[in-house]
Amino acid sequence: MNEPILTITDCQSISRRVTLYGDESSARELITYCLLVVPTEENSNIEQRFLHIYRKYGGSPKARLHCREMFSMQARLKTEWSHLNERGSWLFARELAILIRLTRIKASVCVVHKDTYPKEMPDGKGKSFEVKAETCYAFGFYAAAQGLVANKIIDKQDKCGLFVDEQNTRFNLFGL
Repeated sequence: MNEPILTITDCQSISRRVTLYGDESSARELITYCLLVVPTEENSNIEQRFLHIYRKYGGSPKARLHCREMFSMQARLKTEWSHLNERGSWLFARELAILIRLTRIKASVCVVHKDTYPKEMPDGKGKSFEVKAETCYAFGFYAAAQGLVANKIIDKQDKCGLFVDEQNTRFNLFGL
């Protein structure tokens, strides 16, 4: 498994270790961002259980899983899941959802409505930056992370490893 892109280590006393997994999804008018929280000691066990379900439905460990592809017949035909029909797709998703429910995985999901933001925002340095979808990904991440804290899913004492889906797009966020 890859190393986390960020490890939060400035905690005074560590109450537990968790691994956060983040990914965004976008539609025409909104962006969603989800952070999954997995107890680090359960990571390997849960990963093996996920892989078992992947193999059961004919997928390899490297197969990408995106709902927009899984639940659209035309999109699914272009993926490693092309052998699944609609019923098979839903059964596969159901088994994964049940596994998440039975394990101690928690989640925070944020929805960002793109049309509620102006096209440009001040960058704090006397200039402005364009608000793009990638900017909304960042806003979604921040909101999902705050949801984890506000709902006491994680707290400042937890040691967290963070894995997020890589974005190769460069964009300006508050002049950074």
